[in-house]
Amino acid sequence: MRIIITPDLFFLSGMLCCAVLFFFIIWISGKSIGSKILCSLCLCLVSFFLFSFGIGDSPHFMEGKVRALLSSLRSVLDNEKPPLPDSVLAEALKHQNISKIALELEVLCRHPNNHPFHRNDTIDLPPEERKPDVRIYRQFPSGTGKTEFLQVAAARIKQLKRQTANKYWQGKGVIVIGQLRVEGNDSIAGVASRTFLFPNGVFAHAMYPGPDRELQFFKSGYDPLAIWLDPSKEYPECLDLGEILLKKSKKTFPLTFTLHLPGPATTAEIHLRNAFPAPTWRSWGYECSAPVQTTVIRKLVADGEYVSVDGLSAIPYELVMEAPGYIRRTFYFTGDHPLHLGDITLQPARRQTFRQRPFSGGLWESVTLKLDGTTSLVVGPKDSFGNIVGIELTPDRASDRILAFFPWHPVYFDDYGETLPETTPLPKPLLWEGTLFLQPGHLYRMKCAQKKIDKFIYLEPAVKEHGNFR
Repeated sequence: MRIIITPDLFFLSGMLCCAVLFFFIIWISGKSIGSKILCSLCLCLVSFFLFSFGIGDSPHFMEGKVRALLSSLRSVLDNEKPPLPDSVLAEALKHQNISKIALELEVLCRHPNNHPFHRNDTIDLPPEERKPDVRIYRQFPSGTGKTEFLQVAAARIKQLKRQTANKYWQGKGVIVIGQLRVEGNDSIAGVASRTFLFPNGVFAHAMYPGPDRELQFFKSGYDPLAIWLDPSKEYPECLDLGEILLKKSKKTFPLTFTLHLPGPATTAEIHLRNAFPAPTWRSWGYECSAPVQTTVIRKLVADGEYVSVDGLSAIPYELVMEAPGYIRRTFYFTGDHPLHLGDITLQPARRQTFRQRPFSGGLWESVTLKLDGTTSLVVGPKDSFGNIVGIELTPDRASDRILAFFPWHPVYFDDYGETLPETTPLPKPLLWEGTLFLQPGHLYRMKCAQKKIDKFIYLEPAVKEHGNFR
């Protein structure tokens, strides 16, 4: 049995205490018996009037009834005797938003076996197209001398001290200061990192010591350079490493492949760049001005052209191939050995029509998207940061399925199977949570409390033409 304390229950308790106090004062007074009875009747009438025409119909009181209703339902689910009679439950239903109560009932009435099953679907890709885990080198370079401070660098350090003092860093932030030199080069152009670099190579970066947190510097043709802080050791608030050197690789290796484009396109763009460096903060965030990825080569390649890129070193790389109307492909590798990718074919992108409307009702809206690996289905207005609130869609090259990833969690999908949107009543759905494959012809209900999304999404059946899904 659960007791729910509401503002009105608190008020009723106070009123009852006052009534008892007044009764006590009346009956210990020296008045006659008739006067005592008359005063008691007046007190009862006043109390009844306040209850009947005051809080009895107030929103707070009705909210309390709804809470009592939900408490009763929870008790029923726990195999307890309902603490409230049917009349009170009916009154709570009568005065409240039915859809709100329906949502609560849906959560309460789910059997343990009907809880959403967490999924983390992935497309089955060749090893070279699977994004690897970030590598941690666990280096601590020995610098020389001291950093050449600029006035702007000093201001930045002051700002970082304020930053690391907040709760996000939990007092564990270390401000790492240094000056990066590139062997055989007076410029730091082409260096990738999660910290901002001044033109003379000076940097000041707030780091969160951890086993998988490291400040890394990448440049193609050079060995990786990393700063790892051992979480078991103590460091000063500002750690000046002095000058540190990014060294040229003693051995470099080539990358080769041949690109094919079936269909009307004659050229595709290839973009070779370094992969993302390891995180340095408690999250995976980085400074907006940081050169996180730098381009090694970016050019157009003709259909059937043999491509060779030399001078790669032992840093992680990311190779993107894309053409208008084709599904983008991305390859991940480390340049510490010769790599021949062989023949690479880009598949034509396919079209998919989506229909969606709010779960509470409304008109269906239809949109047709070209699925090329960069497409998102917009399901809500832009957030306060200007980000598009959409489902990232990646087509499976081997089937008509579409991988749906929604960045905000938790997100739930109720899958009604191959069901038309107009079907009533709807069949019992399968309940999913996380990243999953959407299938054409299926009806889904998507729910995400963080972005206030609750809507139906229907995928029109796919049509297969010339061996491809269109």
